[in-house]
Amino acid sequence: MKIKLKNEHIVFIKDNHLGIIKLNKPDKLNAISIQMITEFIEVLNFIRVDNELKVIIITGEGEAFSTGADFEFVLNIGTPEKLREATRQYWNKAFDAIEEMEKLFIAAINGIAIGCGLELALACDLRIAAEGVKMGLPEINYGLIPDAGGTIRLTRIVGAGFTKEMILSGESIKSEEAQQIGLINRILPPENFLENAKEYASKFLNKSGTAIGLGKLTINKSMDQDIKSGLEHALITQSLLLHSEEYKRAMIAIKK
Repeated sequence: MKIKLKNEHIVFIKDNHLGIIKLNKPDKLNAISIQMITEFIEVLNFIRVDNELKVIIITGEGEAFSTGADFEFVLNIGTPEKLREATRQYWNKAFDAIEEMEKLFIAAINGIAIGCGLELALACDLRIAAEGVKMGLPEINYGLIPDAGGTIRLTRIVGAGFTKEMILSGESIKSEEAQQIGLINRILPPENFLENAKEYASKFLNKSGTAIGLGKLTINKSMDQDIKSGLEHALITQSLLLHSEEYKRAMIAIKK
């Protein structure tokens, strides 16, 4: 089934088991405003209840993935307390939903990704990027630090050393270096980038959606567990999967 939903700043396209979310404010390099993040959360709510969807690609329209929070929002928010509450209510809500949902999310970084634009990518399960793309967390240059997941999610992905270097210097790195430190899974040519991203995503589409979802959550959970607890959690997940329809169909096919 094919579906297309278009809001002012978010476009969502569903093609059977694959969904594509586009940040659609190219004139502002896909800077994330309250309106954009609200529309983004609405699309995530749609995705959450669609049992057909297995894999979601998130990318940007135009030359950028996202240059982070819209400065007009930051300048007009008022007090630090209001900024903190807005981050909790919108950015953290959206990024936590990505991490907690039983779908595979792939950040397809087509262009520059900085600030909470990169933090959005960090919330995804996998990250692919075009050649030569810049990404970073420049908040230190304004006397701040990342507050929408950069400090913890980047640390979990690349370790404390690289995280401290990126956050405390505020310097950007290119996709080639990002791949070397484990921040990026794959680098793709910039030509026909979205089509190449869809081709990358295709290797997951013929797998069990239940196993993908529970496998993702089991791996995420393991980062907070000791080995013994992690093994026990994996056994419980496996027991659930042994009762799944996908497993039963696979066993029937093998017997044939």
